[in-house]
Amino acid sequence: HMPQLANYSSKYFQPGPDGIVCRVWHGGVTTSGSANPRSELRECNADGSHASWSTTAGHHTLEVVGQVNRLTKVRPYTVIGQIHDAVDDVTVFRVEADKLWITNGDTPHGYLLDDQFTLGKPYSIGFDVADGVIGYRYNGTVVPYTLKAATTGNYFKAGNYLQSNPVTAPTESTSEYAEVVLHSVRVTHTA
Repeated sequence: HMPQLANYSSKYFQPGPDGIVCRVWHGGVTTSGSANPRSELRECNADGSHASWSTTAGHHTLEVVGQVNRLTKVRPYTVIGQIHDAVDDVTVFRVEADKLWITNGDTPHGYLLDDQFTLGKPYSIGFDVADGVIGYRYNGTVVPYTLKAATTGNYFKAGNYLQSNPVTAPTESTSEYAEVVLHSVRVTHTA
């Protein structure tokens, strides 16, 4: 827990009794390196510095329990968990309407995880990284798909990274938003 995070609240990131509510509006403000708006947690070290680890050294896991309550209408896509390296995302859990995909780098449809993904229904997702191989978990089950990746400068992210903007979905209303609740987020690292 970061001390600053304990008292932080906004319309984009609101602590509640069931977890943190991450809301992102279509056409919202973006950060450098992306045309899409987001409300996400980024992995940091205990001292607040940015986490940075290698897929080929140690064992790294992320487990997220959450639920997607709402998606935008025109392009109902959001990323709910990811591994990012020093330059770009390595692999993510990507919701596209009622489908949940695992990406392979910039290939959005690396593996179809769930073809009946349901809004408002709790899920658990996880990454399990060791020896240059990324494994995945979904609702307590090991996914029969892995990705080889020798990357450095890695960190985990979890939350709501909308995959829609005024260029990719020009007819979408700026009053439309996506909502993801993070019930729990757990990271482990071992040598």
